[in-house]
Order: sequence, then C-alpha cells, then structure tokens
Amino acid sequence: MTAMKIKAAPCETGWFAFPAFQTPSLTSNPLAAHAKLGHAMLAGAMAFNQELSRFASQRLAADAGLLQAMSKCASLDEAVAAQSDFARRAMESYMAEMPKLMEQTVRNTASLWAAAVEPGETGQQAGATT
Repeated sequence: MTAMKIKAAPCETGWFAFPAFQTPSLTSNPLAAHAKLGHAMLAGAMAFNQELSRFASQRLAADAGLLQAMSKCASLDEAVAAQSDFARRAMESYMAEMPKLMEQTVRNTASLWAAAVEPGETGQQAGATT
C-alpha cells in the first residue's frame, strides 16, 4: 500500500479543508453512505468513551484507596510512603492506558474506512498523489 499525499486548501472559514474521498459507495448513494459512516463514527466514539469511563472509574477507586490509606497513617513518613506509592501506581496506570486508547483510535479509523469503501474499492482520494 502506498501512502497518499493530501494537499489541504484554505477555505473561507480560515480552516483548512481536505478533499473528500471519491469512492463509488460514497458517490452512488450518499445518504446511505453517510448513514453507514455516522453509525461507524458513533460506535467508535461509544467504544472510546467506554474505555475512558472504565479508566476514570479505576482511577477514582485508586483515589479513594489513597484517602483510606492516608487515614490509617500514624506518621508523616507513612503518609509520604502512601502518597509515593499512589503516585507510582498512578503513573504506571496512565502509561498502560495510553496504548489502549491509541489502539481504540486505530480500530475506530479502520472502522470508518471500512464504512467508506465497499470490498474491492480502492478509495482513491480526489487530487491525491502517490
């Protein structure tokens, strides 16, 4: 597969517009194509938000665990150790979450592309050069 070079052109809003993909499935029945794309986009957004919600719930539980641990500390040294352990585990948790979100983004992009083209279509972009 060759990479496509996409040229952006300024539009009247000041933002840059990218040319639309020109595939038979998008141009022969635009309403059905947009419905299919909309469904894929919403499904991807829901999956991404579910992962974010799962992670946020996990982090809130860890926050509550820190408060519980801190309430049991008998000295400043114990409190510092509990906070340090919490910070280390939080960093590990965030580092482990990043690849999950990137993978979900890749799946969402693949799903959108699959919705935009029918099997056998190339999805050549108007104005694109290879």
